Amino acid sequence: MPKLRVLIADDHPLLRNALRTVITDEADLELVAEVDNGQAAIEQTLALKPDVSVIDLYLPLFDGHQVIERVLQANPRAQLLVLTSSIEESNVARAVLAGALGYLIKDSDRPEILQAIREVGQGRAYLSPAVAVKLA
Repeated sequence: MPKLRVLIADDHPLLRNALRTVITDEADLELVAEVDNGQAAIEQTLALKPDVSVIDLYLPLFDGHQVIERVLQANPRAQLLVLTSSIEESNVARAVLAGALGYLIKDSDRPEILQAIREVGQGRAYLSPAVAVKLA
């Protein structure tokens, strides 16, 4: 079975390092790129076509919402997972309506992060339970 190819877009080095470890420790996942700003997230997602791009909403140059919109305009089949600190309904709604398949909170544990990456990488929606409750 081929590995799920993952891109990480977050401007915090510590979080990128933690995500790198989570992803590279898994036999079925492959980290294809790490970027620290929205411009690079757009460019690398479109160039590398990962199975799932994990995107923070608070990125320099272009924010996560702009990344989602621009990537999906250029490649409607891209599978995007938001991983952010915000559970504000407006952020969740905007990201999901723009086409993000998943929305995950940064305080999620390792198993949930892996589940979300795998679900979105297979083209299935995933909402963090805290987000789902907020939307309900």
